[in-house]
Amino acid sequence: MVEYMTQREVHSALVDLLDEFDSLCQRFGLHYSLFAGTLLGAVRHKGFIPWDDDLDVCMSRPDFERLLSLSGDMPDGYELISNKNSPFVYPFAKFQFKGIRAQEETYEGLMDEYLWLDVFPLDGVDADALNRERRGRRIARLIRLRIQGSLCPTRGGVSGAKAFLRAARKSLICAVYPLRTLDKIIEEEITRISFEECEYVSNLSIGFSKPWAVAKEEAIKYSSLEFEGRKYPVFEQWDSWLSTIYGDYMRLPPEHERVAHGIKAWRV
Repeated sequence: MVEYMTQREVHSALVDLLDEFDSLCQRFGLHYSLFAGTLLGAVRHKGFIPWDDDLDVCMSRPDFERLLSLSGDMPDGYELISNKNSPFVYPFAKFQFKGIRAQEETYEGLMDEYLWLDVFPLDGVDADALNRERRGRRIARLIRLRIQGSLCPTRGGVSGAKAFLRAARKSLICAVYPLRTLDKIIEEEITRISFEECEYVSNLSIGFSKPWAVAKEEAIKYSSLEFEGRKYPVFEQWDSWLSTIYGDYMRLPPEHERVAHGIKAWRV
């Protein structure tokens, strides 16, 4: 019988995972920042958001590409997966510890997952909000196609007519767009505005139809903040980042929105 880890045990293991990732980045001269809910947790709680159960970091596209090139140089017991070397569907990466399984229902039967932290690339975006939104919608549609063409039609317990429609849609997508071809199209669209030449950046890899944007100069200067009693890199202008993404980020959300990802983890 599988003995699932408690949230406290998962949090502790995730911090160890972050330490290993931090050491890897220092070893190869890669720059990163705590990101999204992890950055918010560092500022508002000095650690995990109490109901959260994952870790997010981000880095510039050049550092992200260099990280991907190091997938064969991971420390013992760890691996870096992306849509380039695994069935993972999104155009970002996961740094995993293979001593702890942590399976999402979405990927059940498609690939074995292990305790991970998400690594998001930052890419150039338009300064004009309307143009940025148009491009964001294009990328979001492409990523939805990639998901529909990859995952099991019965995920989420779906059966009957809905599962049949999902299966038919999956077959049609794969006939028109081989998945690796679709990955290439998505990557070309995401990286169309180069990081080196842009004025603004965002995370396009998650498929937001209305991507936010911050000035690139706020993505290349670093400081550090406490997270679970240890110090990790963050963007120097972290207040600007959090305000852009979350608005009044120090205000706690309503209780019904304080929901974890529901990840079940167990040691192997």
